[in-house]
Amino acid sequence: MTPITYTITDSITPATRASILNAHAAIEAALDVEFVEGGADITYIEADTWGTSAAYVGLPSTVWLLPGEDGMWSLHETGHALGLRHPHEVGRPELDMLDSVMS
Repeated sequence: MTPITYTITDSITPATRASILNAHAAIEAALDVEFVEGGADITYIEADTWGTSAAYVGLPSTVWLLPGEDGMWSLHETGHALGLRHPHEVGRPELDMLDSVMS
């Protein structure tokens, strides 16, 4: 099992923290990874920096979540932190129409 460390900053509300932990649980159920609190692979910040949630692609990463975002955004942005991109960014624009967490 591959450990992935993370830090949830003080800016994160309890509801957003819960959505992050739910995203971690979903990813752990699908992949051979374990999220371990107290490190710098992923840093979560709740802020309206660009008017949208965002993340750097690949580790180490910072994930910015808009205040009040639902759990799908936590999962989507954590996917970016783990190296996933939108389908159109990897030459598969036809897949953007699918109902996937990265579309």
